[in-house]
Amino acid sequence: MKIGDVISLKERVITQEKMSAYSGPGKNIHTDDEEARKVGLPGTIAQGLMFVNYISEMLARTFGGKWLEGGELTVSFRKIVRPGDTIRTLGKVKNVGNGKITLNVWCENEKGEIVVEGEAIVEENNL
Repeated sequence: MKIGDVISLKERVITQEKMSAYSGPGKNIHTDDEEARKVGLPGTIAQGLMFVNYISEMLARTFGGKWLEGGELTVSFRKIVRPGDTIRTLGKVKNVGNGKITLNVWCENEKGEIVVEGEAIVEENNL
């Protein structure tokens, strides 16, 4: 890989069913509108770790099982995701050197707003 290369996953529509399967069982801000509104949210929101998993899946598809053996990932959560939002998962190589590939990684909604962003590092020796 070289600086500027882009990787991605296909778009995914976030549904309440997916959110409930990921965050259930039981009532919480990810599975129940009433619980979400009790804490000031507009309704249920997707759990941030769903998007960490999407980013990790993209990296595993790109770098193979070695991503799971030695990859590093740090992320920050920027915006809530609601049922019906469409999410794209992307990465862009920002540095190659010292035996490592470093990527900016993020998930964005259908408006192009970043909902999760961070950095991933893969050791080239693991490839």
